[in-house]
Amino acid sequence: MANQPTQKFRLGLIVATIRENDGFYSIDLSRSFKDAEGQWRNTSSFHHTDLLNVAKCAERAETWIGLQVVNGGVKACHRGGAKVGQFGVCALERAALR
Repeated sequence: MANQPTQKFRLGLIVATIRENDGFYSIDLSRSFKDAEGQWRNTSSFHHTDLLNVAKCAERAETWIGLQVVNGGVKACHRGGAKVGQFGVCALERAALR
C-alpha cells in the first residue's frame, strides 16, 4: 500500500503531494480537471498556463521538506539518481548542518 500523504500544497488546480518514503520525500505534482461527465480527475500533464503554479507548488514543497530536514524529520539522505517526481534532500541536509 502506498504511503499516505505527509503534506499537500494547492494553488488553483495544481497540487503538490509530499510523501515520506524510507527516509526521503517524494513529490507528486498533479492538475485537477473535470471530464466530459463532470467528474473531477487528476493528470500529471500541464498546460503552459499552469507552469507558474507548478513552480510555486514545487517551491513550497521544497521549503517544507527543508524545514523537516532542519527539524530532524529526515533520517537518511537519498543518494543516487532521482526518479521523475522525486526530489532528494541531500543539499538541504548539508545546508542544515552548516
